Amino acid sequence: MILQRLTDKLPLAIAAFILATTNTFACTDIPANQLQSHQQLVARTSSIVVAQVISLQPINGDFNLVEFLVVDTLKGNQKSNFSLSGFPAKDKLGRYDYGQHRDLDFLVYSNTGNFTRLDDCRVYGHFEQGRQYLIFIDQPHHPRSFEVISSPDDGWLAEIRNIITP
Repeated sequence: MILQRLTDKLPLAIAAFILATTNTFACTDIPANQLQSHQQLVARTSSIVVAQVISLQPINGDFNLVEFLVVDTLKGNQKSNFSLSGFPAKDKLGRYDYGQHRDLDFLVYSNTGNFTRLDDCRVYGHFEQGRQYLIFIDQPHHPRSFEVISSPDDGWLAEIRNIITP
């Protein structure tokens, strides 16, 4: 009798679970600004900096307000500290630099980088206190807006410098 009642409600429970989880972290139509070339990204961004994370303050769950110290301004006039919303580093996200941005995965796949795309179709970076990142401050953010920089001869950093000053 109890087993029959549970069995009768199982399809409803499965359907509710599927509906509740289907849109989690799902963006069905990636915005065009997230598919722009590196040249287009640099052209539309007024402030590009190398910055170090100095604090992560929880806002809601894993979501944080991340405060940065500007180490080097590549484009624009950003000289002071600034904050962005983002996530703490997790596994490779926030810590991995794709072999100083020379790995084929980073070079070939434009949807690869230090970000998570939420169901609002915006991208958010992953950050670790003390690490440096190449940050494209202006919104809307791009999948390459928050890359880990662990070396002054990083390939991504060099490419952006070459685009800004050919």
